[in-house]
Amino acid sequence: MLDGVERILRAPPGRLVGWAVLALHLSRIPPPGARSHHRRVAAAVLEDAAARGAGQLFALANGDMALLFRPPDGGVAITAVLGRLFQADVPDEAALRSLWLLPHAAAQALDYIRARVTEGDRADPTPEPQVNAGTIAAMEEVVQTSALPDLMHRQTAVLLRPGHKAPLAPLYREVAISTAVLEARIAAVGQANADPFLFSHLGARLDVRMLTALRDDVPGGGLLSGGLATQAALHVNLTMAGILSASFVSFATACQEALRAGFAIGAEIQLVEAFADSKAFVLARERLRLAGLRLILDGVSHHALALTSPGTLEPALVKLSWTPAIPSAGQGLQDSIARLGPDRLVLCRADSEAAIAWGLSVGIRRFQGRYIDAMLAAERLRHCKHATGCALRQCIERASATGPAARTGCRNTQLLDFGAPAYVAEGADAGAERVAAPMALVR
Repeated sequence: MLDGVERILRAPPGRLVGWAVLALHLSRIPPPGARSHHRRVAAAVLEDAAARGAGQLFALANGDMALLFRPPDGGVAITAVLGRLFQADVPDEAALRSLWLLPHAAAQALDYIRARVTEGDRADPTPEPQVNAGTIAAMEEVVQTSALPDLMHRQTAVLLRPGHKAPLAPLYREVAISTAVLEARIAAVGQANADPFLFSHLGARLDVRMLTALRDDVPGGGLLSGGLATQAALHVNLTMAGILSASFVSFATACQEALRAGFAIGAEIQLVEAFADSKAFVLARERLRLAGLRLILDGVSHHALALTSPGTLEPALVKLSWTPAIPSAGQGLQDSIARLGPDRLVLCRADSEAAIAWGLSVGIRRFQGRYIDAMLAAERLRHCKHATGCALRQCIERASATGPAARTGCRNTQLLDFGAPAYVAEGADAGAERVAAPMALVR
């Protein structure tokens, strides 16, 4: 099949004018790699482009897809669509696809095609194993029997106060099921590439266990809710089914004393779930209001923020998910931020210095993500008298743990639960240089 494509690419240049080769590199999706829904979406989009551009779509041996077609706009529209569709899995759009405009880039396209030929040619990728009733039962067994602390993690969000002697003020601590750990446990029973909707279903089954654990934890200020003792709010990542369950009632009842004492507790709901079932969302929002808990909208992409009005759903906070594509989103995104109000936004998944810098440039001061985890750990190591021998990575991992075993080795768990020192002394101590770099943005 691909040798035919090679013959076409070696045609006289005049016959190739207006044609292009687009390669979608599904093989570059990080582990566990491309799943069935990735291939379905990609095939639908590329087949439509082939039909419109008198082209042909080829499935390659390494899992990539190649499209030979005549794009009316030089391939701009189709590459933009693919970038948006797959940005959650491959934030670097340039790594996801290659576009060769013919005849000028025919040599590069030929090199790519020849490399695929040496790998062997096949009409379709190897089909993924289908999920059957037995596999689902095994997955649910994993969900129900795994030790809950092993499946959960916690993460602290902060209010950045540049120039302040305490520039990192803990805002809230989110307690959630770790998707990565859940995926790894499910992969162990033989289904590494389960559909994301199945993961959502299994995650919902864990809500009951998590709410039960929090019901017993909150009144005593335990490990899960320890941040309440330091005035940071507690956020619980839940499905709407979890909020509407009987387990939520007992959890909310257990929270009342903490709420009366002035502590803030909230539930985070995915925006896509709220839109999928508006009636259930209204009921869940009312249940939160009656219980005195805050509503937080999670999983809001910059496209969703620009195209919708999440503020009309009456959230206390909206969590905007960072991607490297955000800075090039244009004035429309900044207008949406201004309408909602930057004080109601948390930039989450803030995993790089670029994310923090962009957020500060548009007035956002609330951040959550791995880069924030590193900044908090850096401050703890600078001021903890027991930090000798502790590495930055160790401090980050211990702070995210929801069970005592994973915190072993920390001799200052009170500081670990607080998230950051109560204040930051003026100047830096002699050993600060190895961990102070992340603080440059808020000095």
